[in-house]
Amino acid sequence: MPLPWVACASSGSRVASLEGSCPSPVPPDGGACNLSGELLACEYGGNANGACTTFAECLAVEASAHLSWIVTPAAEGCEQNSAACPVMYGSGEGARCPANNLSCDYAEGRCACLACAPDGGVQNGYTGDYWHCRAWKDVAAGCPTPRPLLGSVCTAPEGTLCDYTQCCGGPSLGPSMLCAGGVWRVYVSGGCACSIRLCP
Repeated sequence: MPLPWVACASSGSRVASLEGSCPSPVPPDGGACNLSGELLACEYGGNANGACTTFAECLAVEASAHLSWIVTPAAEGCEQNSAACPVMYGSGEGARCPANNLSCDYAEGRCACLACAPDGGVQNGYTGDYWHCRAWKDVAAGCPTPRPLLGSVCTAPEGTLCDYTQCCGGPSLGPSMLCAGGVWRVYVSGGCACSIRLCP
């Protein structure tokens, strides 16, 4: 019996098309799930901007036919910015990253370290990073803000695709999502080709 989602080659996309709903409350990590009445991916909790959620995904365990919930809770302290974060949103925009792998949330949006090419271009896979900010509302027209949770009811037109990851213009505000069957579902893109900017 085929799985109820469509898988394409790496240059295409994968869309969870299952009719179903998210269990309530959060399913136990490792608990059994099925594809006949539940969504493949669900989110719970989080803050007003759709950050710091608990993510649950129904997956086959160790390439077997047994399906289980893989639950990833929000990172501890994720709603508190690191001491290395600039005090104000947009401060240091385009400059060198204040600290390695830093990501900071503000009322206006999210700022984070993005990859860049050192002077002379990428060599031996080495990249640097720069500081860039993205407003919470920086999404395509028709896409809701704040970002809805996976598995929540969708009132947008059927087939609406919202790229909250925005891989060429991050930082990511969440997963790419598709409105299908009246529910927000995860949409996995085959990738995007981006020109990498020079480091400051």
